[in-house]
Amino acid sequence: MKEWMETLATSSQVSDFIVGGDMNSAPMFSSVKLLTQMLGSGTPSMTTFPLPFGLGITIDYLFVKGDRVNRIGGIQVLQKDEASDHFPIVTEVEVMERLASNAY
Repeated sequence: MKEWMETLATSSQVSDFIVGGDMNSAPMFSSVKLLTQMLGSGTPSMTTFPLPFGLGITIDYLFVKGDRVNRIGGIQVLQKDEASDHFPIVTEVEVMERLASNAY
């Protein structure tokens, strides 16, 4: 993942990122720390994977960074949804249009 992120971070063709999903890694793992370092916080405020005895852990993330993308509000965890063994996470993202270049 580090190699992939470094390639994207140094690419002149990519400046906006929406990266999300099941990372199977807690916030203290190096892969999540790397994503947080490069893309900012993508950690929901609630746990996303239930454990026995009412406990849980966060292993699902949504990272948004760029000049043309902006997360509106926080990351919501839908803890009542039973579509998966993980709780779904959602966020609202605003994507601005790229201005056309008139360089002739």
